[in-house]
Parts: sequence; C-alpha cells; structure tokens
Amino acid sequence: MERDLIIGIDSGTQSVRVIVFDMLGRIVSYGAAKHAPCITLQNGGVEQDPADIWQCFCKACRQAMSNLQGSISRIAACSITSQRSTMIAVDENGTPLRPAFSWMDQRKNEEVSSQLPDYLQEIQKRAKAHWMRLNEPHLYRSVFRFLPVSGWLTQRLCGQFHDCEGSVAGIWPFDIEKLAWSDNPQLYEAYAFPPEKLPLVFPPGALLGRVTRAAEEETGLPEGLPLRAGSGDKMCEMLGAGAIRADQGYITYGSMAGLEVNIRRPIFAPTGEYWTNPAAMPGWWNLEFAVQRGYLMLSWFSRQFNPATETNGCNGEQLLDQEAAVVPAGSDGIVVAPYWMPTEIARGARSVILGLDDHHSRAHLYRAVLEGTAFALRQGMNRMIQDTRQPLAEVIAGGGGARSDLVMQITADIIGLTVWRVQTVDTCSLGTAIIAAVGEGLYETFEEAVDKMVLRRECFVPHPGQQAIYTEIFQNVYERIYPSMKNVFESFNVVFENIRKEAQ
Repeated sequence: MERDLIIGIDSGTQSVRVIVFDMLGRIVSYGAAKHAPCITLQNGGVEQDPADIWQCFCKACRQAMSNLQGSISRIAACSITSQRSTMIAVDENGTPLRPAFSWMDQRKNEEVSSQLPDYLQEIQKRAKAHWMRLNEPHLYRSVFRFLPVSGWLTQRLCGQFHDCEGSVAGIWPFDIEKLAWSDNPQLYEAYAFPPEKLPLVFPPGALLGRVTRAAEEETGLPEGLPLRAGSGDKMCEMLGAGAIRADQGYITYGSMAGLEVNIRRPIFAPTGEYWTNPAAMPGWWNLEFAVQRGYLMLSWFSRQFNPATETNGCNGEQLLDQEAAVVPAGSDGIVVAPYWMPTEIARGARSVILGLDDHHSRAHLYRAVLEGTAFALRQGMNRMIQDTRQPLAEVIAGGGGARSDLVMQITADIIGLTVWRVQTVDTCSLGTAIIAAVGEGLYETFEEAVDKMVLRRECFVPHPGQQAIYTEIFQNVYERIYPSMKNVFESFNVVFENIRKEAQ
C-alpha cells in the first residue's frame, strides 16, 4: 500500500493539534485538545502541568487516528514541533520531577555568579535551571535531562532523549552559528545546564526514533512509525505558509504574535530586538521579532469583555470582530502599545492605552489592541530590514488570528504589504509535516514540497487611505510612546516592585 500520508503535530501553549495531511497538503484527519491554563505564581513564575501536556497529546493523537478514513498503514512518518523555551526537568525514566517552567515565566534569581561576565550574569538572573538549583536543590540534583516540550514528547514516544536543533534556540546553551551545543563552559554555568544533562539534537528531517509499543497503546500512533526531527514552532509555521524566500515575511498570530524572515547567513540584533534561530530548512536561519502573549491577550479580552461564549453561531472573538469592523482606522483616537511582557525593543515598558475616554466602546478598544499588535510588528519589521538590507515583497500570515479577515486587512494596511492566507491557518502542523515528508524522501527538496503542499487562498491588499492614516499614527504617536515614557516606566517598576515585596 502506498505510504502517502504524513502527521504534523503542534504542541502549543493553549492546545495540541495532531493533523494528518496528504501529499497535496490537504487535511485528511484532525485531532485537537485544549490544555488547562498555565499556573501563574506571585513571584512571576508561570508553570504548566506535564501530565496535562501528555494527556492532551494522547487525546489528540487518538482522535486523529480514529477520524482517519482508510488504512493506518498509509502513514509514512510523523514530526513534532512545540512551544519553545518551556523546560521540563525529568529523571532517567523521562518522568517530570516538577511542573514545567513555561516560556512566559518571569521569575528572577537574586544570586548570580560574580565570576561570570555581565552579559552572562543577565542570563543567569532569568535562567530557569539556576532558579531550580537555588530553590529546589534536591530536585536539581536528581535531574537526568532538561528537555524542551518536543524533546520530552519524543522521549515518551520513542524512548530516546533526542530533539530537533530548532527547539533548543533561546534558553539553551546552543551555538546558533555552528548549529551545535556550545563549547563555552561559562554559558553552561550561566544557564545551569550540565552538558551531559541535555538531549542529543538533530537537523530538520533527521530520524529521531520510532514509536514504541507502549506509546502506541497510549496514543494510537502505530508502533514503528518514524518520528522525524521538526523545528521550532514559528519556523515550522513559516515553512507551512510557504514563506521560503528571503523577500517573504511570515506573520504569526498565535499565543505569541511574531514576524519571521529567513536569511542565508546568521546575523544577530545588537541589543536583542529580535532573535536568530535555526530555520526549518537546513542551510537557512530565521530572524524572529516577537510580541509576547500577542493573541493570548485577545482571548483574555474576549473573556473579560464579552462573556457570551456563543451567539448566533459566533464565538466571543468573532462577535468582537464584527463590532470592531465598523470602527474606523485609528479606533477613534485610541492607541495601544502592547508591552504585555518585557521586550528588548522597549526595556522595562508596560502596556499603554492612550486616548481612552467615555465615548469609546469595547469594540474601539478591541480594534486598538489589533492595531497595536500590528504596529509592534511593523516596528520589528523595520529593524530587521535595516539590518538585513533585504526589503520584503509580501507577507503570509497564519495562526489562529489569521482566520479573521479584519485582522488580515489591518495587518496589510499597517505594514503596507500584501498579506496572503493559505489553505489552513494550522501552518505550524503543515510545516512540520513538510519536514517529515522531505526527511522521509517523499519529496526531494523543500521547494518541491512547498510547491505541492501549500496553496494560497486569499489576498489582502493595503487600502491607500487606511495605510496613510496608520502611517501617521505609527510615526507620530506609536514610535514616540516608549521614548517619551521611559522614565515613567522605570518609576512604575520600582514602585510596584516595592509594593509586591511588602505584600509578601
């Protein structure tokens, strides 16, 4: 029987999706499960339950397998991508020793090594394993491996402590230029990761292992199924959107809103405004500008200001979309700076809502949040273009937010480029499946796989009148917010840090 199906798995912050694709990128079976909310602690910590991650993973896998029409033997391979910079500490059996440290975790370490240079001391202040070493020394000593979510799922499926190189960019001592674990011992001390306690890493498409009998019983995935190395979540999204040229950008509207571009040689932001990662295609690197908690905040907004979960077949965010669509560009005088989490482009900043008064409705504020996110992405785009000297010709968008025509049109109007939507907003799973297809030899090249498996659907062209309004707001208001309020942000942080300490 022909092996003509591929599974792409996306284990995200809010949910996990297990999607079976055919060789033309069409969805033939789908499974999904929503995670329990992350646990937010008073000290800035954010944690996630590994048991919930695995249970949801198994549920989504079983659902996708039960929904599959035809023989399971048609499945050629699978691949996993996951939320990055979330860390799971496990014992020699792969059993988690504590809750996972989420990528949103903001707790800081007061004790750092004076033997480290200043930039490594800054890393150690935020290092999750160092926090564990200081506060949970008995557990820290028991750790056999520190793993990303994708590495932990790989161990559960195949019994191997293996992962893809794209998952260990960020909070890990990984050399982005060499695409290998670093040879700098001070970096391991800063992160508090002993080298022997890290997984083996492989390039996209490499064989990580095969699904075991025990994993088949829990997940429904067939025993012996090859598990191919994927890449980081946003890099997979970019591939699944078909943005593989240097002049194509990719915008992701998920738990993190971001702008991605691919480059042939790695460059690094002088002050960390964007990140440099391994791309989903070998021989390329990826630049990433992030608006942390980007579309998590829209889910929060919907819960807080639109308690009706469904009306006339629409969920809360769809209803807000309908209301915001009739609000003019500029939200009748509201500008939002979406500093939901600390950012290097605006250090120490906190989110700002400028211009709110009593004639505004929730629709105005909702649209302003959408606009503010796109303004932030335009700012990041400008920084990356300045450094790469490679202007973008077009942008492709994906992630849950890309389902919204309003979001897509606002994005096109603010960044001033044509924005495309492809056949699925689940570009992350599709990109992961493309990697597995190439790794398994079903396509010879990534270019061929993208040509066959990615289909453009809708095009959103900038409206000249709206574009002019947004450019004026961006240049004369948005870009001035942080410089003019920098001292206020500093005072704010000091005052409320003192209040927090006194409350403890």
